[in-house]
Amino acid sequence: YRESRRRKRAANVDLESCTSAWPADIVLSKIRRLLDQIPLSLCASAASRVGMNARALQFLEIDSRSQIASSAISNAKKNTASYHDSKFLKSCHIDGIDLQLTKKLLGQLCDFDTMITISQKSNPSELSSRLLEVATEREMYGDWEGALQAYEHLLDSRLRSGNIVGCSKNRAQKGLLRCLLKLGRLDSVLNQAYGMSKQDLDLKETEFSNEILPYATEAAWRLGKWSSLDSLVNEEHDESGQDAHARYQLSLGRTMHSIHCRLPEKVILGLRDARECVMSSLSSAARDSYARSYPYLMKLHLLREVEYISSVFFSEKDRKDTFVEFVSSDEWKDRIKMITPDITGSNDIINTRLALSRMANEPALEGSLWLDIGRLARKGGLYQVAEHSLAQADMSFQNAYTEPAPVDDSFI
Repeated sequence: YRESRRRKRAANVDLESCTSAWPADIVLSKIRRLLDQIPLSLCASAASRVGMNARALQFLEIDSRSQIASSAISNAKKNTASYHDSKFLKSCHIDGIDLQLTKKLLGQLCDFDTMITISQKSNPSELSSRLLEVATEREMYGDWEGALQAYEHLLDSRLRSGNIVGCSKNRAQKGLLRCLLKLGRLDSVLNQAYGMSKQDLDLKETEFSNEILPYATEAAWRLGKWSSLDSLVNEEHDESGQDAHARYQLSLGRTMHSIHCRLPEKVILGLRDARECVMSSLSSAARDSYARSYPYLMKLHLLREVEYISSVFFSEKDRKDTFVEFVSSDEWKDRIKMITPDITGSNDIINTRLALSRMANEPALEGSLWLDIGRLARKGGLYQVAEHSLAQADMSFQNAYTEPAPVDDSFI
């Protein structure tokens, strides 16, 4: 005991001597020098990963300006500037920066004119880079069919003269799955995810990579394939490298799986994790603009509905009547009126309501939701999506009015 006390006193003395030897101004100057050593491109990538798009774009612009300025200063010192060189720096600063990241940030900030200008000035010569740019631009404009075709061409080995780099391949795979989810081709999402995972030799036959797992999880619960979802959510994987949206997809998938398995404790944990992911993204998006906060506010509404309906599922009252009473309320109807579906006719709230209606054995409600999706998709010109939605609506109405719907004993 005395020996431990002596060591603690010695450690405190050493700590006091260390702190006294470093004044505050010197510490701050050393921290500034350390931060100056971090490349601005790395700062931009980090800011983009956490959703701070305006800050990331600012880092890229400063990086390009500093490179141009240093080049001009070095040429002036060497007296190598020609007579025709301009005395002023260029107004379009795109040299030496990640153009793919720049255009992605501009698209997310809805600055499409600048995004198109940069695309025209960069003019990449490689086919893979050109296809990746086309896919990114069409995705920003909401042209999911066009983006899907560009991603398919990018991943088609017959159209590539050389091997596609790993970073571009991962982006193309995630973009392809994202477009399929938006277009409602959920079976294709699972099939493509299985095929992409088989290309990874380090994974087992039934495992998914960390990049693909969130998309497969969302497709599984939206399809109602609970056995596939069970293997996906119970699979051990590292989420440290996932962004906030991917973690949200996984947390929502675990929540839907827990509702189906009647596990209220896990439902609470899943909703808490999903809310944390949404709030972290919302705080970053609100710094850019209020318009970018809208999708995250809609996700919070979604989680509130899931929380309430899960409590209905686990209550001791007549659960089916309580569920029908809630979906017939003004709150349920007014919320769907206030949200803005995309051209595919769906959004996160509608997709979640479809899954909850299927779990509650309410084919009439499911059919009405499919009918609304089909109408909006037809107005948006997505006739394949509209045809699929109307076929699903017809099937749901037939199950509702011609045959008694199969009832889950745990729901009665």
